[in-house]
Amino acid sequence: MNEIQILVVEDEPIIADDLVFMLEEMGYQNVDTVHYGEKAIKKIKEKEYDLLLLDINLEGEVDGIQVAEHAHSKHSMPYIFLTSLSDEKTIERVKKTFPAAYLVKPIDEKDLKVNIELTLDKSMQSKAQKKEYPSVYYIKDRSRMSKVNTDDILYLEGSNNYTIIHTLEKKYVISQTLKKVAESMNPEQFIRIHKSAIVNFDKIDEIVDAHVVINKIKIAIGRTYRGGLMARLDTI
Repeated sequence: MNEIQILVVEDEPIIADDLVFMLEEMGYQNVDTVHYGEKAIKKIKEKEYDLLLLDINLEGEVDGIQVAEHAHSKHSMPYIFLTSLSDEKTIERVKKTFPAAYLVKPIDEKDLKVNIELTLDKSMQSKAQKKEYPSVYYIKDRSRMSKVNTDDILYLEGSNNYTIIHTLEKKYVISQTLKKVAESMNPEQFIRIHKSAIVNFDKIDEIVDAHVVINKIKIAIGRTYRGGLMARLDTI
């Protein structure tokens, strides 16, 4: 447990000290404490924590829920709320931040220990399951290997047992199926819009009728793939 990094955000020094004592009794030695939300956000920017223990009602302009929103959206850090607040308005705000747990003060040490262990186990499993995708491919082009950045790929086109990779500068033909190539592509960046086409989501300029437009090129959207594409779009 010596490698686990925990941040306690609590504006009552006595309660903060009690929490640190409990954590150390559990075997967690790397524990930082701050008393203000503003300082918590600064700490989170400076250091990667495995877990945050957050009081909600903090002194200053930034409360614990705002700290949680920052930790969740910017750093994907798990957190547990420790609070005396249980009113409906607070609960509604808390639900939108997806906390790992919500414990009402006074904190029971056994409850805290169980929830910390469950949260850390889930976080570790999630990190282990995250697959890293390459940002650069080396594509064999006759007698040479061409370096292609994934950000430069506009779209991929399947043709029988071959895949054509289209970039702004040129296109490459490789002897792999589109399905096989797709397995090595980051699904957050590349999305299948047709049984024969995968596009770089960030390169989409327009969606016109049943086509996406990338660099003035129209690429058909398959009927079964349209829903997935539309769900990815932020519209106003």
